[in-house]
Amino acid sequence: MKTLLVVRARWRHLGGHSGLAPLIGELGQYFRVKVVSPNLLDHAIGVLLWSVILLSIRRKWKHLIPWSPFYSRESVVLELAAFRSCIFWGRPHHVLYEAVEDHYFLLHKLLPRRLVGELSISGIFHQPPSWWKLNGVGKAAASGLRCAFVLSLEAEKFLSDLLPVSVRRVDHGVDWVFFRHQTDRSLDPSSESMQVVFSGQWLRDFSLLHSIIRLAFSERLPVEFVLIVPLSARRPDRDLSSSRLSNVTWKHGLSDSELAATYGAAHMMLLPLQDATANNSLLEGMAAGLPILVTDLSGVREYGQDTVIYISDDPSQIVSIIRDAHACYSSFARLGAKAAA
Repeated sequence: MKTLLVVRARWRHLGGHSGLAPLIGELGQYFRVKVVSPNLLDHAIGVLLWSVILLSIRRKWKHLIPWSPFYSRESVVLELAAFRSCIFWGRPHHVLYEAVEDHYFLLHKLLPRRLVGELSISGIFHQPPSWWKLNGVGKAAASGLRCAFVLSLEAEKFLSDLLPVSVRRVDHGVDWVFFRHQTDRSLDPSSESMQVVFSGQWLRDFSLLHSIIRLAFSERLPVEFVLIVPLSARRPDRDLSSSRLSNVTWKHGLSDSELAATYGAAHMMLLPLQDATANNSLLEGMAAGLPILVTDLSGVREYGQDTVIYISDDPSQIVSIIRDAHACYSSFARLGAKAAA
């Protein structure tokens, strides 16, 4: 069985049942998998190398300037650990980066040319074309890669034209069984308020979200908004006004079980987005059988298809849908059940 080295990092705000977390188990059916695990030496050298990279950015030494704005000191540490594994772990046949935009830059520069030629380095790209255009990212992103995996057809077309490597679309996913809600969802509009959950931080349209919340509050709709957002992603200038309202509850640092329970207690998911390829929260909500209001984007349609409700950027229209959902929840619940089926 061939060996596969996986370069991955666990973000604290992401759980163990979403996105790429279940991927290792699937890959283990086909490869002998080793996940990069930095040690103290990697961290020590990483600090020094990161200082060199910061200096190169100031001095404009282009060959040492990371191509991605997401590249960080943690990225350097991960790549040093990957380098060490490539040298001492019996030369893996393949290296897979789970998040190329965050962690890929140094490995092919550090490895001996002979070993680079023997390795098959590939990676998963997560960002939509708009991110690439905004950050002026070009062919340097694929330097040293054999293959690039993307999560939407739009990204596949865009990167196939941009990058000089094979680009293939793969499905994103979550642990469907873990998030599945075991009972039918119901709501008595005469006595119950409706709980609407929002989850995530990256590429979320917070401006639209807060407009919806304020309008629902001003119209005195029997709706409670539960916002699952990491503390590090909250901004007082943007979020404080909604925090003053009685129909808003913030959550953070949830365990996997607490996240699933929060979805289980909700009646609807609201996901105003700026852009997306695939979206963890969307797939979690679908698995949980929640009716979902989500921005109409091509990447979203690939996954939501006809099982979610697509919204514009008009708060009045969205609040009207929420009002209808509270009054006649059963039809919306059937749509959520269809998504989970």
